[in-house]
Amino acid sequence: TETEPVTESETETETETETQEEEPWRPKYDLGEPVDRVKYPVNIFFASDVHYMSQRLTDYGNAFNELIDNGDGKVVRYMPQIWQAFAEEVMEASPDALVLSGDLTVNGEKENHQELAGLLDQIEAAGVPVLVIPGNHDINNPYATSYFGEEQSFIEGTTPEEFREIYGQFGY
Repeated sequence: TETEPVTESETETETETETQEEEPWRPKYDLGEPVDRVKYPVNIFFASDVHYMSQRLTDYGNAFNELIDNGDGKVVRYMPQIWQAFAEEVMEASPDALVLSGDLTVNGEKENHQELAGLLDQIEAAGVPVLVIPGNHDINNPYATSYFGEEQSFIEGTTPEEFREIYGQFGY
């Protein structure tokens, strides 16, 4: 079978291909800033299920150990050290944003949320915008608890309104 010859107008010439510049990547959404001020591609740090716990809510005694022994693998015991290392890494890398999605605290303890928000302030002060999204452990959790000695005690949890007040500056 014979095919018709392809004319030059139907194909790119070598010269045209060599001189075409590739368009820079652009997001499909409006970032709200002029294009010349936004870096492409966007660099985002993302963390989920942080389950932050303040050292003020435990003495690391028997009640706390029961939480750890019967827990679901949360690394609550080492949270202060893990958080410090993570925050330092985020601030050093200076991404375009840090996104924390859901289960920010162990069981929605208001004190845990307040302390974590203070730590997020430090990250924002270093120039990294922080955005948070609540998870099922964070709001209206009836199991907000502290752990001292042999006792697990229910403490103040967090309502949706309080969550908004605590994390309002972090995109919520």
